[in-house]
Amino acid sequence: MTSVPSLSRRLSSFGASVGRTFESLAYRDFRLLWFASLATSLAIQIQIYARGWLIFDITDSEMALTWVMLSFWIPSSVFSFFGGAIADRIRKKTIMVGAQVASMVSALTFGTLILIGEVHFWYFIVFGFFNGTILALSMPTRTAVMPDLVAPRHLTNALALSGSTFNLSRVVGIALGGLLLSMLFLPHFSAKNSVGMLFLCIATLYGCSIVGTSLINYQGNPTRINKKSLARDFWEGVAYIRNSQVVVGLLLMGLIPTMFGFSAQFLLPAFNGRVFDGRSATLSGLLVALGVGAVLGSLAIARFGEIDQKGRLMYVLAFAWALFLAALALTENYWLALVMLALVGASSAGLSSLNMSVLQLIVSAKMRSRIMAITWASFGLMPIGMIPLGFLAETVGLQPAFLSCAGLMFVGILCIHFIAPDVAKIRRGHKDYSTTEDTATELVEEDWTEPVVTTSTK
Repeated sequence: MTSVPSLSRRLSSFGASVGRTFESLAYRDFRLLWFASLATSLAIQIQIYARGWLIFDITDSEMALTWVMLSFWIPSSVFSFFGGAIADRIRKKTIMVGAQVASMVSALTFGTLILIGEVHFWYFIVFGFFNGTILALSMPTRTAVMPDLVAPRHLTNALALSGSTFNLSRVVGIALGGLLLSMLFLPHFSAKNSVGMLFLCIATLYGCSIVGTSLINYQGNPTRINKKSLARDFWEGVAYIRNSQVVVGLLLMGLIPTMFGFSAQFLLPAFNGRVFDGRSATLSGLLVALGVGAVLGSLAIARFGEIDQKGRLMYVLAFAWALFLAALALTENYWLALVMLALVGASSAGLSSLNMSVLQLIVSAKMRSRIMAITWASFGLMPIGMIPLGFLAETVGLQPAFLSCAGLMFVGILCIHFIAPDVAKIRRGHKDYSTTEDTATELVEEDWTEPVVTTSTK
């Protein structure tokens, strides 16, 4: 029988562990941004679910899903650098609030068009391009403000918790979207009008995000004094990266697994239709399993991410992602597919959180917005993996396509180790490679002001 003092100690230890997992939420501004990001992520996930389900229901084509995703991700590659440049020139809070307003108007407009008229495939292309552009212009700012909201020792925790909003929304958002669609809207409306109603719900979530972001005290005043050309900003960023092998390696570690791993995940509506029964409830289960794993992966990094071998852990998570994706391709059992998707979600979310936190800890504060912009631009390169994947899925089959993605991920990760071996040597990030500024200081003219320390980070 457990004694009272022993039980008390265990409860105290458990409470301390939970507190450490969520320690960054003690910062008021980060807490508000976290809740605002959760509302945005819920909106995005319900939108992905509703859009993917309706498109496949209308077209019965994997390539249709691919083209819509291309319309979203191509602007992320083309315009994200402009987002980094804007973050240096305009107040960051203004950018974040403005992006949410634009997203809310977009959701309201799209939902209204679906409700009042016939659904046209090009609607999805146009609005995908618009939403991708908004994301490209705002996400470098949302990511770059994190080091200004929390102390350096809490940055890994903060970024993991920030990533958990996206992953938590996979569970809550997809479950909510599935329930609204299958239990509330579809019994009373057509498939088209049901999706239109979902978009009105999405607009409401964006409104909640606007309120949360507006309450943040942090302003993020411009750091650029002499506003140089965007071309100069771009080449300064390229020169900075070129002079740091470890930054190159971290960018590749974020790009290669994402290019092939996430491309496969975007075809889950087709996987559901080809391998299983194609019902919306079945798709909801697959996406929720992916989200549950991602939440657990993010929280694990939030709790244990401040370890002494971050570089090696990134490689472990990257190889695990490829392995579980291959296992998913080989299963036709629904329950086993749920387990594999949960493991895919945990490894991918853990890698993303760890990679982003180490990158922000290493780069100079003067280059952070531009490096984050280049990071988001690399996400826009996912079409390189999506186009052949969509074609392969339609001509050969989904299972060979998924296996090809897993194999390319594995080979790509090995190449990263040979190109940038220093990545594996990273220990904590803020103590070993504290900055790469010394290697590129001479390339950047001193026309900056230092960020103002706010009450958030004191």
